Amino acid sequence: MTGRLRIRIDAQSSETRQNIENSLSGSYGPFSADVAVKLSEAMKSSRSSAEVRLYYEGGDVKTKPQTPEELFAAANEWSNSLASQPRPYSVTLAPYVIASAPMPPNKADLEHQHDILARCAKLRSATIDRQNLVDYILDTAHRDEFDTPVGGPDLAALSAGLANDLDIIAQAASFAIDSPKDALDPESFARQKKGIAGYALTILPANMPNHRGSTVVVPNFKTMTSQDAANKLAADNHLTTHWVESASVGQPWHIDTQDPAPGTPVSLGASVSLVCTQIVSRFTRFGVREVVLSPMIARIGHQ
Repeated sequence: MTGRLRIRIDAQSSETRQNIENSLSGSYGPFSADVAVKLSEAMKSSRSSAEVRLYYEGGDVKTKPQTPEELFAAANEWSNSLASQPRPYSVTLAPYVIASAPMPPNKADLEHQHDILARCAKLRSATIDRQNLVDYILDTAHRDEFDTPVGGPDLAALSAGLANDLDIIAQAASFAIDSPKDALDPESFARQKKGIAGYALTILPANMPNHRGSTVVVPNFKTMTSQDAANKLAADNHLTTHWVESASVGQPWHIDTQDPAPGTPVSLGASVSLVCTQIVSRFTRFGVREVVLSPMIARIGHQ
């Protein structure tokens, strides 16, 4: 015999939520009348609303709960009916492989899935930030705040590209959840699974409209000796970095080219593309040295 009781309570503040949680604490097994009274009083005093649902197998419940009090009554009714009207209930347990299902993912597959989902989360956050910036510039209420350079980017196309990026990122994350072993980062997912040859995530160009009084001069990133140092330099100058690995750039690690060039005035939050040496292995896992194949895109928030 099994059952599931669900109650959703919408509270107006964290203090109200805590009061309601306190009223429910320790309420395992059949719900007591005291708990029901405490919950009812807490909800009335805070003008909270609730939604209740009841699912059960076995037993007998005649009450159709609409309120928390009725839900508690139904829970006790179900529990009492199990004791007074027992019925046989059996299940069959079988090994996973007997069910003709695929083999479950191993530890390495799950860690690969976790890495992809973490990257998708970071890319989603950065893409939303960029989309918000473009939408702000496109809003007629803010156009007078910006100086648009001659030959500037097509902002409508940028907005559409960023919206498409969000869809691709979401699909890549969903695919990673369903297929841990075959999980792909968004760009690889779009190329291999969606058939979009040459797909790349949208980045904001250097010639974005400048907010009056909100420009910065691009520093020289070629002097940096590590990716962390370059990311810090970008953060200090309110810029974002877009990393590109090049197989033709030899060791030791260094930045070969940057775009835009040093000394170029750009908007706060603009992206600087940096072509660097391939990133070397960072750590070992399961006794096998792992190489980071794709660079991380650092997201620096506006300050």
